[in-house]
Amino acid sequence: MIAAAYFIFLLIFCVNAYGGELKESDIYAKGAVLIDRKTGVILWGKNERAPLAMASTTKIMTAIVAIENGNMDDTVKASKRAASAPKVKMDLEEGEEIKLEDL
Repeated sequence: MIAAAYFIFLLIFCVNAYGGELKESDIYAKGAVLIDRKTGVILWGKNERAPLAMASTTKIMTAIVAIENGNMDDTVKASKRAASAPKVKMDLEEGEEIKLEDL
């Protein structure tokens, strides 16, 4: 009885996933790589050998350093460089003041 219920559950809720062909135009990132974890062999890549900045890692490390060493109640002023970042990021104006906690 339990085996039959389990089998019915599998038939109803399990879905097969099939991978299609991955094209470079399907990936919007500047670079991407798919590596076999066991062998280290690159299975697929887009600019996989190009030196690219580790943007997400840098943002995470900046946040960690600010949390560990900063005073979250301090107010900081946006630099010209920070304000020149694309508007989709933070939409800061040069000289704008914002609490470290909010950043």
